[in-house]
Amino acid sequence: MARILAVDDRPINLQFLVSLLSHDGHSVLEASNGQEALDIARGQHPDLVIADIEMPVMDGYEFVTQLRTDPRIADTPVIFYTAHAGEAKFVAQPCGVTQVLTKPAEPEVILNTVSSALGELSFTERQVQSAGAGAGVESPGKIPDALITLQAVSLRLSALIELGLELASERDPQRQLDRFCSTARSIIGSSYAALGILDDGKQSIRTFVVSAGDPEKKSNHTVPPAYHGVLGKVLTERRPLRLRSPFSDLGVMDLSPDGSPISSFLCVPLLSPTDVYGWLYLLDKLGAEEFSAEDERLAMTLAAQVAVAYENVVLYETAARNAEELDKTRRQELEMKDQFVSHVSHELRSPLAVIHQFVTLMLDGLAGEITAEQREHLDVVLRNTLQLREMISDLLDITRAEAGKLLFEQHGVSLLPLFIELERNYRERAVQKGILFLVQEPRGLPLVYADPQRLRQVLANLIDNALKFTERGKITIRASWDDQPGFMRITVSDTGCGISERSLPLVFNRLYQEETTVAQSRKGLGLGLHICEQLVSLHGGRIWVESRKDHGSTFIFTVPLRIEEIRKGRNT
Repeated sequence: MARILAVDDRPINLQFLVSLLSHDGHSVLEASNGQEALDIARGQHPDLVIADIEMPVMDGYEFVTQLRTDPRIADTPVIFYTAHAGEAKFVAQPCGVTQVLTKPAEPEVILNTVSSALGELSFTERQVQSAGAGAGVESPGKIPDALITLQAVSLRLSALIELGLELASERDPQRQLDRFCSTARSIIGSSYAALGILDDGKQSIRTFVVSAGDPEKKSNHTVPPAYHGVLGKVLTERRPLRLRSPFSDLGVMDLSPDGSPISSFLCVPLLSPTDVYGWLYLLDKLGAEEFSAEDERLAMTLAAQVAVAYENVVLYETAARNAEELDKTRRQELEMKDQFVSHVSHELRSPLAVIHQFVTLMLDGLAGEITAEQREHLDVVLRNTLQLREMISDLLDITRAEAGKLLFEQHGVSLLPLFIELERNYRERAVQKGILFLVQEPRGLPLVYADPQRLRQVLANLIDNALKFTERGKITIRASWDDQPGFMRITVSDTGCGISERSLPLVFNRLYQEETTVAQSRKGLGLGLHICEQLVSLHGGRIWVESRKDHGSTFIFTVPLRIEEIRKGRNT
């Protein structure tokens, strides 16, 4: 017969295929994943491959794709044997797979499909021929009962694995319990299954799920009390109960959905390692007079699976609700804070504007002549008024940024006029302190993608900071290409007092101010650098500082280039 390569990552499935194909006279090679199968196919050149799809290392689709690229084995016929045949059919044909078997498939169906792929008479046709020809004609033989049993075990194990995966991934409790109840009835083999989930007080049934082969039984069910007879015994003792007719007076017959006789009964508690969640009971074993000890063990395994999965879903829902409440509370707190800061800022800005207006009038001599001493005092008032106005602006900016309400509009911006403006605005202040103010004009550099007002705000904060902390030497502003493609780098360097190693990781924190002997640096709320970090982040860039105590500081931030500039750079 033929040399066939069987590929499946589950040993029980592989064992069944090997036994079935060997029974039909084929020589069978084995592989547990796509990569192993590919290696065997290249070395052994099988006549046919039967492969699962979902496998580790290399799945079935990738295996076939690689197979078709090797001229020596590209024409090898392949059969997909998978639990997800519906999905597989859409992608099987493009990679040259014309036959797809659905797990589980009857042994005769598998053998007939193999014969078709090999271009031979089917297993069924050979049996008919053998029966018609009489003695002397070789018969493929009846499929042994041992193979049927092996398939049944394989199906049970596969169903258990699939159920476990589905229960673990399902986040809807009702769908989870519906799926479990129907699968439990199918795996164990009963005409009726019912699942009861206790309420939080463990006194009554909150959720009741039914699966029945007879639709009338499913529609006629009633919800029994949580501790009714045998059910209460299982819950109280937390162990399974298996009975056959005739029953003692434990209320088993009361559980019949349509009043018909019950021949056998099996009930198991839904136990996790920490709690009991309810019970699962099954009625009338199919094909037998009673449920077996193996059925009981299997039911306990299933019940433990669903109990843990259900517990995880409950915990997930609780965590999700708590997170939602926390998020809602957080949003409300931010909204209240935003409203409070906005209200207070508005109330403060109005009198500040009046103070600023009248102080300016007095300094301009419009309210009459003032003495030198009075002018000095008014200058102090004006400086502090301006500083207070900046503090209020900072508070508003940081509050709006955290609430996602900060006005922000990016477009192509040239750095050259911005740097010229900064040089004009800050050179005089630097000269007054005896500091050199150097601006390396960014001529020939491309446009950046930024909000010009916010970019100006970042630079102004960094330059203000440099002026506060620098008593001698120089302040330098420059722009250059960043190491990260698509970004420009802007630096503000000074020769001031520098930042201690301890403070370096903290300087961008909200309200953080390093202890310093420079009195001027103590003014403000400690929001400037935090605002810089927020604004740079909104641009999609990053900001950091390089500094040593008594050796000055260099603040560096990046800003993205305009898209057109990036494309232009790629094309050159």
